Parts: sequence; C-alpha cells; structure tokens
Amino acid sequence: MGFDLNAGLCDGVRAKVLARGLEGSIEVVHGNFFLADLSKATLVTLYLTTSGNSKLRPKLEKELGTGARVVSHDFPIHRWDPDIAGPQDHYTLGSHKIYLYGIPEAYTKEKEPQRTPDEASRWKRIRRIFLGLERERSTE
Repeated sequence: MGFDLNAGLCDGVRAKVLARGLEGSIEVVHGNFFLADLSKATLVTLYLTTSGNSKLRPKLEKELGTGARVVSHDFPIHRWDPDIAGPQDHYTLGSHKIYLYGIPEAYTKEKEPQRTPDEASRWKRIRRIFLGLERERSTE
C-alpha cells in the first residue's frame, strides 16, 4: 500500500500496477500518510526529507509493532539507530543512501553520549583532579 498527496503520481503508479498485472497486490492511496493506520504494517518505505521523517517518527514509534522494518531512501530518521554495523550508518546504492531500521530496536537502544576529543580530554582532566583530591584526603 502506498500513500501520496500528489494525485498525478498516484495515477502514474496505478497505471504501472495495472500494466504489470499487480492489481490486488498493490494499492495506491491518494491521501495523507500521517492519517493512515500503520498498526498492521510490517515494512514501511519512506522517501521524505529529514524533517518529514522527524515529524513521522512519533507515529512510527507508536503504531508499528515489534519486528516491523523501516527503509528510508536518502534521508535518515534522526534519533534512531540504523541496522548496520560499521563506520557508515547507511548503505549506498549508486548515488543514493538507504537507511534500514528495525522496530523497536531503532529507538530503544541505550545510547552512549558522543563526545568530541576536546570533551573527552576535559573529562579525563576533571577525573584526574578528583582522584588527586581523594588521594590527598586519604593520606591526611
């Protein structure tokens, strides 16, 4: 099932569905995705901007069940962790980025705060100061 606010795009996709004999398998709705019931969805694909994904994030978290998957084309979902191991947070397909997320793992993982090198060294200095003060107290 696909949703789009652009009636022309919906008509074009419906024509392709008919041409490929896929009617009954694919439904195209000219409507607002934000008003759709996603509770039975097992896979959601998105091609929204990052701000559009951010607006949709609470709906996805509320309505998608455990084990559902979200695929976002070109734009990440901020505050979610993609299902990818390695230095990148996305897959690359030509000039496009593909972000894959699992529900609820994408937004329930405990996140370690990211610190810049300056912050990390500052915290190390502060820790050394406190450890030094503790040693001074213990020798008094």
